Amino acid sequence: MAQVAKWEEEMANTTDPIKLEELRGYWLTAQEQAEEAQDNMLSKTQEWAEAMRACVENELGGLAKTLEESLTGGTNFDTMLNSMERASSLQEEYLTTTNQIYETNKLMR
Repeated sequence: MAQVAKWEEEMANTTDPIKLEELRGYWLTAQEQAEEAQDNMLSKTQEWAEAMRACVENELGGLAKTLEESLTGGTNFDTMLNSMERASSLQEEYLTTTNQIYETNKLMR
């Protein structure tokens, strides 16, 4: 970039139109190269960020699956929830039936 500053200074101080055009060409080429380098850097940074996101997602997914398996004894939360709902339903049926039998016995006495 020091060279670009030198060309800008020379362009400001020259009166020779040929030299001015030559310096302007150098300056424009340097600007284009700088923009291209910046675009490449941004592109590589975006690729890196996407790769890191994918790595983190994969790692977290694996950790979540391992945690789920260890908390549920090798099954999954959906199966556990279904089992708990079924157990609750059976418990309600049992209590209802027990109360019915109790009430029937009370009436028979």
